[in-house]
Amino acid sequence: MPRRIRPGRLRRRLAVAFVVVAGVSAGALAVGSFLLVRGARLSDSLARAKTPVTFQLNLAAHTFEPLTEQSIDSLDASFEQTDQHVVLITNGDNVVASNQSFDPVISSSLRGSVQRGQLGYQRLDSGGHHLLIVGGKIPGSSDELYFLFVEDRIHRDLSQLRNVLLSGWGIVVVLAGLVGSLLARRTLDPLARAGQAARSMAEGLLATRLPVRGEDEFGAWATSFNEMAEALEAKINALSEAQARERRFTPDVAH
Repeated sequence: MPRRIRPGRLRRRLAVAFVVVAGVSAGALAVGSFLLVRGARLSDSLARAKTPVTFQLNLAAHTFEPLTEQSIDSLDASFEQTDQHVVLITNGDNVVASNQSFDPVISSSLRGSVQRGQLGYQRLDSGGHHLLIVGGKIPGSSDELYFLFVEDRIHRDLSQLRNVLLSGWGIVVVLAGLVGSLLARRTLDPLARAGQAARSMAEGLLATRLPVRGEDEFGAWATSFNEMAEALEAKINALSEAQARERRFTPDVAH
């Protein structure tokens, strides 16, 4: 009986290569999609925040300037009524926050941009919230006004998207492993059958033939192997018959 050839390293290598290619491709697509969506959502949030900030800065300049203790209280109260969290910095160091629960730290780079007359922003985590801080100078003064926007919903959506993409990537890798194993088996099975057939012929089973399936390279190879096997069987049979005739002829001559 011909020995059964176990799947070798080549099959595993083909399956692993298929998984790696599929995993890297799916991972790159997932990361690219996540970064694209994340950039779009954060850019849209910043754009929507800048418009009301510009309006509020101009409104503060016309309504509350010059800033006094009474006008600061009025400014603070007006933003509390609209549930808008702000940080006001007057005289360079006097910080007034409308909501102490956030207590954000305004970075020096953001303050530098604002002091140069630009509309600046920064993102940070404070008080368990994801905050977008957009600030600028109150026109006609050196006072700085910073507006706080909570971006928790955006980050929750991005977290859900990340989890979905990770789950999808995991499913792709598992499917790639299954498909890769199947393809490797189907691709290398003709090689295994050819090896078994060669061993069978080496053990004397001259009637061994390979099944011809399709007209691809493996089909042509199987056809060539079968033709070789037929020719070899015919020659060995011919030699056997010649030897048999010689054995019969020798006793006849002796008699």
